[in-house]
Amino acid sequence: MDKNIIREFSLYVLLSLAALGIFAFTQIFLVLLVLPLLLGVYTYKRNVAHAMVLFVAMLIIALVLNYSMFVFVMFAAVSIPMIMYMKKAKDMEAIFVGLAFSVLAFVLTVVFAKVAFNVDFILDIKAELRNFQIPPELMESYKQAAGGIALKQAKELIIELLPSILLVCLFFYSALIYFCLRLCLRIVDKTYQAQAISQLHLPGRPLLGTTIMIVLAMLLSYFTKQNVFVTNTLYLVLMIFSFDGIAMVFYIFEKLKLPAFVRFLLALVAIMLLHMIGLAILGWIDVAFRLRRKAGQNG
Repeated sequence: MDKNIIREFSLYVLLSLAALGIFAFTQIFLVLLVLPLLLGVYTYKRNVAHAMVLFVAMLIIALVLNYSMFVFVMFAAVSIPMIMYMKKAKDMEAIFVGLAFSVLAFVLTVVFAKVAFNVDFILDIKAELRNFQIPPELMESYKQAAGGIALKQAKELIIELLPSILLVCLFFYSALIYFCLRLCLRIVDKTYQAQAISQLHLPGRPLLGTTIMIVLAMLLSYFTKQNVFVTNTLYLVLMIFSFDGIAMVFYIFEKLKLPAFVRFLLALVAIMLLHMIGLAILGWIDVAFRLRRKAGQNG
């Protein structure tokens, strides 16, 4: 076997050991970010087979240090399929593939917690939210500011939307890994060309897919007499189109003859002002009327 491969593999194993050993009990989020980047860069420089060997080595290290740490390594695996799609210049697909593997890692984490520690994450989160006591003065001020809308109703809405909120968090985790991988790949490979944010498009047929999702949710709600399916589905649809809306915002500001840094700051301000609903509407208009694609065809 090539000595360079062995040396490089050993280096990544040591880096993984450092990440798990140094940060695991102090900066959990840092571990959830560092490990996928290590695995992703190694996948890019070698191949999937080598990356799977490194992944197994990470699992062994985690089990030796503390068997609960394997959760971090499970989330690290999302970067392997993401790199495969990024190599094919399918960046938006890479984010959604990362989401799928993040959901799988989360499900395995929930199952592991239940089997190993008899802990139910979802029920515990709901119980914490229900038992959370809202200060009376905060409730009073919120009622006055929001026209009589009680914080208790907002808390119940959060509990009802918990499944889709968790999915949205995993989506943005996948997006964060994607953007960090972009930066890392530019550092390790000067020839790497990432797709511009303004040129990212939702994969497949998003209008058809989201319509089917809404119809199925409405049918489930009709037969089960629960609105939770429709509420969560609508929230997910907003999330899906908001990402296209972000790309549309960058596309609009890209046309301005301003320095790149200024355009980027203006785009961020616009995104914060529009919020999810505004971005989702903008994204839906772009997808429905194919605005960016038509503009690209017209030069």
